Amino acid sequence: AMDAAVIAVVPEFGADAAIAAALAATNRGNWQRFLAVARQAQSPLSEAVPPEALDAARTVVRRGIDLDRIYEGYRRGQQVGLERWLACTYEIVEPGPELIGVTELSLSLAFRFIDQTLGRVLAEAQREREEVIGGALAEPQEIIMQPVPK
Repeated sequence: AMDAAVIAVVPEFGADAAIAAALAATNRGNWQRFLAVARQAQSPLSEAVPPEALDAARTVVRRGIDLDRIYEGYRRGQQVGLERWLACTYEIVEPGPELIGVTELSLSLAFRFIDQTLGRVLAEAQREREEVIGGALAEPQEIIMQPVPK
């Protein structure tokens, strides 16, 4: 469901099987990482980002897809993921103060996790973009100076 929702917003991510697989791996890796974070909710967030997310960012750059599309995809994935997470929460936790606390903690963790992960992913994409552009611009070019005829 998350993959399809992201592709609906960013069709480029479903353009071919390879990039769609990268999206699926990224979503899976991000969820696994988020679940690890949620299990240790009182600990500071780890700086770790799933390698699949960084690989997908590099793929997006190499495909010439605008970096804003990564942002759009992450925000749509965040929305779908939070809706599902909260639906599960409401099934497990009885209404009352505990549900309020679990909801507040869940939202705080999710927003911090996505903001941090997205920041790292965009930084990697920008680094890759500069490397790709820099490589293209670094090709030696000779300027031939000829005297101007008088």
